[in-house]
Amino acid sequence: MKNTMKKGNYQSELLKVKGLDVDTPAGRPLFRDLNLSLGYEQVAIIGRNGVGKSTLIEILSQQLEPTRGQVVTCYDTVLVYQELSKYKINTTRGLWPSVIFSDVNISKANLEDEFKAIGLRPVSEIFNSEDLSNGELRKLYLLAAKFKYPKLLLLDEPTEDLDEVGILWLQDCLINWSDGLLVISHERRILQHFSHFFIVTESGCRYFNGNLSQLEKILEEENKEQEKKYIRHINHLINREEHNLRVAQRRKQKKNQGRLRELGRMTPRVRLNKKRSHAQESQGRVAKISQNRIEVARNIVQASRRELAVKLPIALFIPELPDNEDDIVILNKVSLSINERTFFNRLNLRLKRNRIAITGPNGSGKTLLLKTILKQHSPSSGFVTTNLEKVGSIAQGASNWMLEDNLITYLQMISKKNSVLDLTQLLIAHKFPLALAERPLRTLSPGERVRAALICLFARSPIVECLVLDEPTYSLDLVGYAALREALKTWPGGLILVSHDQEFLKAIRIDRKIDLNKTP
Repeated sequence: MKNTMKKGNYQSELLKVKGLDVDTPAGRPLFRDLNLSLGYEQVAIIGRNGVGKSTLIEILSQQLEPTRGQVVTCYDTVLVYQELSKYKINTTRGLWPSVIFSDVNISKANLEDEFKAIGLRPVSEIFNSEDLSNGELRKLYLLAAKFKYPKLLLLDEPTEDLDEVGILWLQDCLINWSDGLLVISHERRILQHFSHFFIVTESGCRYFNGNLSQLEKILEEENKEQEKKYIRHINHLINREEHNLRVAQRRKQKKNQGRLRELGRMTPRVRLNKKRSHAQESQGRVAKISQNRIEVARNIVQASRRELAVKLPIALFIPELPDNEDDIVILNKVSLSINERTFFNRLNLRLKRNRIAITGPNGSGKTLLLKTILKQHSPSSGFVTTNLEKVGSIAQGASNWMLEDNLITYLQMISKKNSVLDLTQLLIAHKFPLALAERPLRTLSPGERVRAALICLFARSPIVECLVLDEPTYSLDLVGYAALREALKTWPGGLILVSHDQEFLKAIRIDRKIDLNKTP
């Protein structure tokens, strides 16, 4: 598929791409014949999870080599990765400045002011720490990128892990950025400031000029039309296969009748074998032609499926929970300190099927509290009682679901439904792409893996009665975000959730908030 993304004539080009082809390591095509030019504009890249946005931006920053084509950057560029694991950093005390801020020319006083503005602890405390959270790390890389003053700044999901202070700082930074800017994001608060968009799909890329509301309206209309087209192709394929089945049955019936007539006439064996051979050859040719036609129809359906926007249904199949409610999590005067730093002190919690949100700034210990609840981290003092048989957890980006098994195989192991037909129907009900269900979970994007993990938890036997979710909106696209919000709103069990998104927390009916910035 040929793709061209243009934004008019530029006084100066910062980036130029010619005839770009990109394949996955497995050989699956992501982009074909992609051409684009970028000047001093601010552009947002959007698209559903797994279409190759991160791969594209790494190629544009020349961190990865394309399969074919040419990428030319006319000035210096800086990329801030989505996955912090891509940075090879040494967390030994005292080495943070030389690793992250090695190319930054800024005074210590100004750095202290910036740390305060973005919501970080003092410079000396950060630089001598070995236990920085992902949010704190992302803030450091964003600060370092800003003060390198590149002509072209590329950001891949920069709001991941950021608290409210960090997002507000990023908004202000992007609004005032005067050079070239290319941002991948699903965060509405960031996207609402853009009027230039590159839309990435599995069927191609294109440019859109307008505001976010106009873009969402157009995408919704296109999605409805694509779904109609997909249904037409499915119906065509079903009708074709039903027709072929009827033809095969008639041929079989005629063949049996012909054998009876041959026996009645006692045709010599030589002539009989010759007739049979001719009939088999003719039927073989017809079957081959028919099979080729069916294969073409299947390919059309698969091509249409690739064009569809992937989304969860508004109402997921929710498991029916037992009537009796027992304590699932009990924290009794639990405290946690690491390297003389206290994250929470004498915390008490008793949870049955309550809905708890854990909030607080980056580095306040939210993920550590979840790990303590899940018995993955021992508290400094106090007692933790958790019925892990009733608990299902999804870490940030579903990193605890980086499995070699694909979704179908894993569901066969953990659910009561073992037949492929039943599981396929389950995935269709969840609107999860069947092609993705055949890939190892570790190869899915973080957003796709979160969706797959949620399906597994809803289908698990014994039944999950409490979900423990660490930033579940991590890397979800706009449609997936909305659908997850509706799913958790209808979830009848317990919920322990870490999130910085106050609008999301309000929408899913939280009973109580634990702010680790205010715990005793």
